[in-house]
Amino acid sequence: MEVTAEPNEHPIISLEHFLKAMGDFLRPMLHLKMRKYKNITFSVIVNVQYTHPKRDLYVNEKTKSYDTQGLQSGRKTLINPSEIDDKLDAAAEDIMNRNANFIRDKSGLVLEDIVELKFFIFKKTNLYGRSYKELPKFLTRKHAIINVKNTDNRCFGYAVLSAMQDVGRNAGRPWQYDRLFAQYGLDQLDYPVTIADIPAIEDRLLVTINVFSFGDDQGRMRYPLYISKKVYPKCIDLLYWEEHYAWIKNFSSFMVDVTKGNHKLYWCKACLGHFRVEHEYKTHLKWCRGFEEAGQIFITPEPWQKVKFDHQAYVPLVILSIS
Repeated sequence: MEVTAEPNEHPIISLEHFLKAMGDFLRPMLHLKMRKYKNITFSVIVNVQYTHPKRDLYVNEKTKSYDTQGLQSGRKTLINPSEIDDKLDAAAEDIMNRNANFIRDKSGLVLEDIVELKFFIFKKTNLYGRSYKELPKFLTRKHAIINVKNTDNRCFGYAVLSAMQDVGRNAGRPWQYDRLFAQYGLDQLDYPVTIADIPAIEDRLLVTINVFSFGDDQGRMRYPLYISKKVYPKCIDLLYWEEHYAWIKNFSSFMVDVTKGNHKLYWCKACLGHFRVEHEYKTHLKWCRGFEEAGQIFITPEPWQKVKFDHQAYVPLVILSIS
């Protein structure tokens, strides 16, 4: 189920007030769905527009440029109606944190408008892999995903093998990999493979496996479904949709449409944040708690460092000194 709320004539600029009203609006829907399905998951996306005061200092309203961002809550799982308020609060907190982090990363953006609210509810089931599914055209055109056309329930094995073994042309043909199942021990797995099975498989293969999915028909609303906590030399990124796995061969191409320009980016796969500078990316990794556990990132200077500002600040600034 997807619910979309269009903007009204008097937009609410306060994100905090908007999210409070959002909770009042969504709570009855969640209660209704829980009576029907018992276990559900939901996610929220708030599409907002930012302006940059410094960049737009000398332009008028008609030529003002905007940065648009979808602030996502990540999936929240509900198994008891008593958890609804807590989960809605957690979703709102995640969105507030993403807003704060985005403003910080882009240096000085100001929230201009709240454009749209999207709300997704999913019946919670075990996620497992089955036979071949067509990719949405939006993702197919990226040429970033190897989607093996299997006819059985071993799509997870085919996806992993396509990442483990370069078979050259015809990488989407299952016969290219049939002889490799025994070589990598993938013939010993219990198919279909669920997300819960993946940690044990990582240890067996000595690889790190991440799984991503999307929540819309086009494949644009991408999000992390499972981010491994294991560290092995080889990392495999998989896409999961409609009970089917495929290998994300080129993660940058998979995500590049969310940015402008052709510059190299460093991607945080836990929250899908992106950075142009490697040391900023590495600093982010130290603090990022991922898509489901988004938190504010605090970076403080070392005791011996001096803090200097080269440009005028366009937003309120507070420096806390903790002794």
